[in-house]
Amino acid sequence: MIFGSYPCCNGPLALTLPDETPILEREICPHCGVKVWHLLCRVGPQSWIESEFFKEYQVDEATKTVRKKREII
Repeated sequence: MIFGSYPCCNGPLALTLPDETPILEREICPHCGVKVWHLLCRVGPQSWIESEFFKEYQVDEATKTVRKKREII
């Protein structure tokens, strides 16, 4: 389990860690309704509001892939 707080409203956060990590997951904050992304991993999990996530990552909806922008050069 990952415990913390949502980056948008500091509401309580509890996420189940999947068997295979790392994985990126998108959800709507259950407390305030803002779109949030989570990096679920065993060491250093992170959460971002969507606008901050898109500063670091590029999402290709057609291929369902996510890549770090600094890797795209």
